[in-house]
Amino acid sequence: EGRLRDGVEQLSACASLQRALGLERLALVTDMSKRTALRMLGQVRPVLDEQQRTLQWLIDNGNPVDLATSRVEQVLDQLELGEVNAADAAAPQAWQAIRDIDMRGEELCRNACSMLRFHRRRGRWDRALELNGEVAQRLIGQGENANEFASERAALYLDLGRPEQARQYIETIESDPTPLQHSRWNAIALRWRYHGSTGAGVDALTTLDEALRSEQFPMACELMLAAGQSGAPQLRALPITALIAGCEAQGLHGYLLPLRALQAWLLARDGDFEAASCGARTTQAALARADLGAALPACGLWLAKALQCLGRPREAAAVTLQATGWIRQHLAESVPAEFHTSFRTRNPVNRDLLALAQRLGG
Repeated sequence: EGRLRDGVEQLSACASLQRALGLERLALVTDMSKRTALRMLGQVRPVLDEQQRTLQWLIDNGNPVDLATSRVEQVLDQLELGEVNAADAAAPQAWQAIRDIDMRGEELCRNACSMLRFHRRRGRWDRALELNGEVAQRLIGQGENANEFASERAALYLDLGRPEQARQYIETIESDPTPLQHSRWNAIALRWRYHGSTGAGVDALTTLDEALRSEQFPMACELMLAAGQSGAPQLRALPITALIAGCEAQGLHGYLLPLRALQAWLLARDGDFEAASCGARTTQAALARADLGAALPACGLWLAKALQCLGRPREAAAVTLQATGWIRQHLAESVPAEFHTSFRTRNPVNRDLLALAQRLGG
């Protein structure tokens, strides 16, 4: 415990020393490592603030790879903080910067992962598939580098309801003989989603407890939401309270509403109707004005199930109407025709939401 925070302090001191010696270029590389550690801690706001201060220096003095990477990182950081319009506006320029320098190898994998994640979270699966194909072509003959891209490829095909295509990428990650903790947990989250798609059971408690006690706050959020999507029956509402508090403190709006919706459902399922009603009311009010992107179906499913348990079927139906409307719109606009059936029937969140909406008349 504390190793990430200690690392941030050491990297900050190192960058300050490098700047004092006139080694600005080297200091910027150190800053990039520090920002990676801060993101793992969930401290995205200071990362974005620092990044915006250094962008102009990179434009004037930096090499094209660092500049392009900073633009891509900024897009994902804005998305994590709920600055959706800014992220949408910056994304095309960020990827074009990657193209302009014909980026390859490890740098391409890292940046492609970020852009693929962005498009998935915004519900732009057609663009994500195009990017996947473009990067795959550039990575031909670079098998080791291609492995780094596997996690987002797996998530893409799980989104689209194709677990058989996701499986090969999950197995690629799992085959790493010396995985970092973050990579190991990421593989577990993907495996849980895979089991949710195929109907297998998920035992999530041990891993969740380990993640909740770690420094890696966003990864704990990811694991909790993946467990919720997979239908893990052992989930309880109490651990989510700390995650919600952390998201509020750090401004991580990308996780906040889905966690609140999941908590409301678990509280209602377990009979704590007063707390569930309070949570559902807060989530309903926020849902009406939020742009959740691809998190909306899961959020809508959990909130509707909570409202149904609370004996409020009309409100539940209204929530499912909003969420299924989003699914149908994106089926028409951003899911290629060959994935339409699997997107509806083998993505477990979409499948369960559409079935619940039919029962409720939503």
